[in-house]
Amino acid sequence: MASKLAVNLHVIWEMYSGGRTREISESRMVGSISQAREKVLATAEMVRLWLQQAEQRMEAKAWRLLEKISRTEPVKPRTLWRKYHVQRKAIREPELDYLLRKGMVRLKDGLVETIKPEGEE
Repeated sequence: MASKLAVNLHVIWEMYSGGRTREISESRMVGSISQAREKVLATAEMVRLWLQQAEQRMEAKAWRLLEKISRTEPVKPRTLWRKYHVQRKAIREPELDYLLRKGMVRLKDGLVETIKPEGEE
């Protein structure tokens, strides 16, 4: 990937420099690959941070939903959505899916309920 980006950088350089050279020098290629590698690593780090922040936001929303579930359980998902100002299923369902994946709640006969740790009932 870095070498493809390096070649692209060379082509762009040629376009802006008036095309005075026809060959890619070894030093320019090494420099271009180094720059491209740095850009790829920086982009990967940005994506990692963005995903981490998205996970944290989802977790915070899911905890609020879990509080609502624990106050009214067992409860239908639609009843849960009504407890929010914005009630659209497309917005609220990912939060419920997160709790289901983490094993914090379960769907039983169309109702959502929290999963109590062993020994607690």
